[in-house]
Amino acid sequence: MVSDARDVTIFAPNNGAFNAIGNITGNLSTQQIENIAKYHVVLGKVEYSSLLGNQTFETAAGPNVTIRHINGTYYVNSARIVVQDVLLSNGVAHIIDK
Repeated sequence: MVSDARDVTIFAPNNGAFNAIGNITGNLSTQQIENIAKYHVVLGKVEYSSLLGNQTFETAAGPNVTIRHINGTYYVNSARIVVQDVLLSNGVAHIIDK
């Protein structure tokens, strides 16, 4: 889905975020894992950090994520963006801490 899509913005969890959830993914179905992954993808938009602000985006999974800019730091819901603007062949990724 993501590799074939054009103009994507991905909010990718860092290693610490994955470590924080432990082995919970071992108990999830493939469909549940796919939905979690889709929740971190916004299709049809390339949102570099210079374009991010206080706004809401619909994710590929359906629910929205809310971007907030507070004192120079960007948040996706409660996750802090720790690395901005990782260029992809079809968009951009931002690394989050949760």
